[in-house]
Amino acid sequence: MAMCNQFTDEVLKGDGFSLTPLHLGDIEDITSACRDEITQQWLPLPRPYTPDVARAFIEEIAPAMHSSGAGLVRRIEVAERLCGVIDLKQTDWKALETEIGYWVAPWARGRGLAGRASRVLSKWALGDQNMARVVIKCATGNTASQKAALSAGFVNEALARSAGIIHAGRVDLAVFSRILSTSTLRSRTLRSQGNEQSSAHAGDPRDHEVSHSAAIGRVQDSAYRQVTRRSARMR
Repeated sequence: MAMCNQFTDEVLKGDGFSLTPLHLGDIEDITSACRDEITQQWLPLPRPYTPDVARAFIEEIAPAMHSSGAGLVRRIEVAERLCGVIDLKQTDWKALETEIGYWVAPWARGRGLAGRASRVLSKWALGDQNMARVVIKCATGNTASQKAALSAGFVNEALARSAGIIHAGRVDLAVFSRILSTSTLRSRTLRSQGNEQSSAHAGDPRDHEVSHSAAIGRVQDSAYRQVTRRSARMR
């Protein structure tokens, strides 16, 4: 389960692939993939994309995203090789919403990896990590990314005008979402409320001490009044 405002650092398994943490052995593959013309067309990545940039992504950016609670970065691994990167980002822990972003390396395209990885990651986020809503945003011209979102079970819900930036300038973004079913969300809410009520009933042990002392005092006071009345009648 998710820690307070932070995703758990887990390896996720898919059909023929795994979502695993980045490591320094990925520098060459990340550098090559992020220099690719198609990758650069749709993502505002640094130009030129150097091994030092890849190293900073692995050693600094990805760990900071996780420790801050902003998200989680995973490599899409097939046969022990990096074939892409997928992440959770822009996470709002109050609204329980997060966003998925991804790119697939040129040598791994055509296998549906982006969609399959997004399905696994979003299911985990909505289930084990207690998110209520996961979104994918991609440029309207990026049809491959839109197909991946749909294949992952996301619904095209909106158009965000001039909301994205690529090297060529501003672009409209297609917004896709995957959410909990109404029944699951209701059940989770009721369970959470039940836990809060249980905690409230348990309270601070000192509260019980105060209540218990007050009750004893009331009993003692009542007994004293009864004794006083009997003594008065006897006189």
